[in-house]
Amino acid sequence: MRVMCYSHWMNVSLPNLKALYSSETEKWPVQNPEKVITLYKVSGTFQKAYSATARVQLAEKAFRVTGIEPNNPDIISEDCYSPSLVVLAVLDNDCTVAVAPGENEVSPSTSQIDVSIQSIVPLPRHE
Repeated sequence: MRVMCYSHWMNVSLPNLKALYSSETEKWPVQNPEKVITLYKVSGTFQKAYSATARVQLAEKAFRVTGIEPNNPDIISEDCYSPSLVVLAVLDNDCTVAVAPGENEVSPSTSQIDVSIQSIVPLPRHE
């Protein structure tokens, strides 16, 4: 459980959250030998890290610095909004588009793999 996504304002307001969450996840197995962190334990682990870093003043500063509140549309320059070069490329008029089968049409599967979800990821057990 090391993957976490943060919005831009959270990176500004809670710079230590990632490190503190990592620290909490490393402490948990030491404090709970022979157990693993399940999906049911993530929220409690995250709450400890979040409580140690979250402050109203930091959130307000982050909103101000990132231009969210008060609204500052000039905080991000116009060149950041320019389209990518792929969008500017001329499209071929002879392209074909794959259309999904209609509601009453049956389309056979082309998948050659038969794998159960349980064999890929062990499902968490509620403790």
